[in-house]
Amino acid sequence: MSKESEAELDHGYLLSILDYDPETGVFTWKIKRRGAQGRGDGNLAGGVHSVSGYHRIRIDGVLFLSHRLAWFYVFGEWPQVKIDHRNLNRSDNRLCNLRLASHSQNQWNQGVSKRNKSGHKNVAWYKAYGMWQVQVGFKGKTYNGGYFTVLEDAVASANALRERLHGEFAMC
Repeated sequence: MSKESEAELDHGYLLSILDYDPETGVFTWKIKRRGAQGRGDGNLAGGVHSVSGYHRIRIDGVLFLSHRLAWFYVFGEWPQVKIDHRNLNRSDNRLCNLRLASHSQNQWNQGVSKRNKSGHKNVAWYKAYGMWQVQVGFKGKTYNGGYFTVLEDAVASANALRERLHGEFAMC
């Protein structure tokens, strides 16, 4: 899954061994491959990694992330930046769910952290004030969205601030 492995995979070869349906995001094998049990005409290619949640496909002994393969399959060149899953589902490789993103943009489009106690992104309880605090990071700076006694008001402020700062990559 390194850049070197990507550079070695020929686009024509990829098209000859796999089919990709951009509407479903599913890859299937076109032909029975030597030493590949169960892989043949129309069989699903690859599978979802149990830890990362990314769908991966092994081609000639090398693992590839399916969302990057999908981009290469459709556009004929490897993405030079990250591929973001709009809906946060790492195994949903429909073309409409994939978009190019910088590292920062990819980070902005994430769900609520497991450590978050408010249950809402960019909202935390500020004990010293006895209020909900809103903070959103953007380009190395932290922007304060205010302090609120009502959680729903803090959530609305966080959503608005993220949309203003992160644009289409704001995850509400």
